[in-house]
Amino acid sequence: MNGLAVSSPAFQQVVAFLEAAVLGLLFAFFYDFYRAVRLRLRRFPPLLSAAADCIFWLAAAVAAVLFFAYRRWGEIYMYIYIGLAGGFICYLRYLSRYILPLWQRSLAFLARFLARLPGKRE
Repeated sequence: MNGLAVSSPAFQQVVAFLEAAVLGLLFAFFYDFYRAVRLRLRRFPPLLSAAADCIFWLAAAVAAVLFFAYRRWGEIYMYIYIGLAGGFICYLRYLSRYILPLWQRSLAFLARFLARLPGKRE
């Protein structure tokens, strides 16, 4: 058989790299949402801002560990880190300029919608 067999170690490494890149893209997607929320709440106290940053990255780290424990049996190699970083950087470089404004407009629309809901107002 010519080429790579479906179960060959090289093919599995390529799949693992691509999975890591997609996970990096997802992290950047949610990071854009987090950035939009932070931009919407501009007067966020510095201590709460630092805590929110830590919580976001802690959640991302836990998600990465759980994902790779489930998908890669806990094996993490250098190409996994490169895939994660590459996916994150590619998203920020090529997609963030389109997605971040969508998040911002969506949050602005949601804020206007919630402000118009009937309820107790003092």
